Amino acid sequence: MPTRRQIILGLSGTGLALVGSGGAFVVTRTPTRAIAPWTAVEQPVADVRLDAFRHAILAPNPHNRQPWLIELIGPDEAIVRCDLDKRLPHTDPYDRQITIGFGCLLELARIAASARGVRVDMTPFPAGMIGETDRLDKRPIAHLKFVPDASRSADPLHTAIATRRTSKVPFDPARPLAADALAILRLAGPAETTVDPALVAKLRELTWAAWMVESSTQHTMRESVELMRIGKAEIERNPDGIALGGALIEALARTGAFAKEAMLDPTSSSFKAGADRYRPIMANTPGYAWVATAGNTRRNQL
Repeated sequence: MPTRRQIILGLSGTGLALVGSGGAFVVTRTPTRAIAPWTAVEQPVADVRLDAFRHAILAPNPHNRQPWLIELIGPDEAIVRCDLDKRLPHTDPYDRQITIGFGCLLELARIAASARGVRVDMTPFPAGMIGETDRLDKRPIAHLKFVPDASRSADPLHTAIATRRTSKVPFDPARPLAADALAILRLAGPAETTVDPALVAKLRELTWAAWMVESSTQHTMRESVELMRIGKAEIERNPDGIALGGALIEALARTGAFAKEAMLDPTSSSFKAGADRYRPIMANTPGYAWVATAGNTRRNQL
């Protein structure tokens, strides 16, 4: 069974992290090995499955845990399972977020395969459905069969896979939301959207309250803090989790002004610095989009 990192490059091991950059110092602090998968997708691979999964592992997933185990079977099949050690028992006690992350993985695999004229037939939970309040186990998340299909055209989102980023900066309130942005999101699937000022204000308050609850609760915050990778060396050594890179973060960490243990204390300057960073992000959100499903089964989540 190829490891996650062998699938990423199809030839050698590396990992995945997302960091900011800018300035001469930051260039030297960029974790080049950790971010190699974002450029690895440019390299041609004969096996369409490897090509699909090299794109798919760039999918957003909770705390960047990259929980997928992928087994290639025969010439055109694959089984996707969860690495049970990568679950988040405190921030995601029912594995709901992890399951949604697997849905992102499978969707990106489908999109990438379409660019090769290949259809992906997926069977969710082929060994039996897992209950929505049960933890994920060793049973497969999905069985995939890659089928050449002359009628299959490249999904237009294919070229966007490697450019996706999580931009943790506030929106500019002086720049209005593009008129066609919400329409594009609605076309993408079962998305609901709003720019209604009253509802947006309520959602801003709700998201900030949720952030404070999770950050102020010791066992959930500790789980997140323990998965923080601060600076180039940590990100390269453990290219998963919550990557915090760049000149400012490294400088603060070196002086002790930014310490993991201190972030667990809501009265500390480290905790307040984190809150000061995230609050304007949520306070300046100009609109919201969300996906609604008919229920909350594992299939719905996926």
